[in-house]
Amino acid sequence: MKISRIFKPLGVIRSLMVFFLLPGMLAILTPQAGADLKVDNRLYAELLGKHTSEGLVDYASFKAEHPKLKKYLAYLAGINPDELSRDDAFAYYINLYNAATIDLILDNYPGIDSIKDIGGFFGNPWKIEFIMLKGKKVHLDHVEHEILRPTYKDPRLHFAVNCASLGCPPLHANPFEGKTIDATLDKLTRQNMADSAHTRLEGEDLYVSKVLDWFSEDWGKKEDKVAFVRKYSSPEQAAKIDRLGGSLDLKYSDWDWTLNDPSFKNISKK
Repeated sequence: MKISRIFKPLGVIRSLMVFFLLPGMLAILTPQAGADLKVDNRLYAELLGKHTSEGLVDYASFKAEHPKLKKYLAYLAGINPDELSRDDAFAYYINLYNAATIDLILDNYPGIDSIKDIGGFFGNPWKIEFIMLKGKKVHLDHVEHEILRPTYKDPRLHFAVNCASLGCPPLHANPFEGKTIDATLDKLTRQNMADSAHTRLEGEDLYVSKVLDWFSEDWGKKEDKVAFVRKYSSPEQAAKIDRLGGSLDLKYSDWDWTLNDPSFKNISKK
């Protein structure tokens, strides 16, 4: 009896300790939502490092490690981007789009010269529902046009998403990360403005990427597009744009749908 009376207070103390400490312990063991939840892109980084160079993809070598890419996509499928911070979710969706595009190519490679070869003559590769997102299958157009563009309203993303073609801005060599997303988008946009294949002045004609035509509403009127190009151009190119002023004519560079593979680099299939 005496012993039991001694240990009763100890039992109460233990109960109180569990009551106060358990929530903290569970917080450590449970993935946190919002800014605390991070995406691990190391596997994707490894694959990009091994199978891409100068914005091109070596699909022949990538094919051997296709299961690893599918593993990464399965990992992304297990993440609810709604629980990520805004910047992390932005990076998540761009990585999802680009990795899924590579996956689609590898599912059909070899045997294609362009992403447009997938799905047959009447098919549309951007409408194939094969991407797992929040528990259901969606297509590439869903990710780009129903999530990325309307949610973030940032035209720089057009220089980040990649359509597996030589006409596209080069595939970024690293996964996108939320903490550096703004600086990375700035860098990729400036690179596009410095690439004469996409952006150049010829007399009074300013040639820009076709994406500024296809998705014109993301920029606005002609003067808005010119202002955007000027902002991300070199000082020399910006000065030339200023000198031309209202006489400048906006035109769009040709788009090459040839597969963005080194073996197709010198092949034109516009």
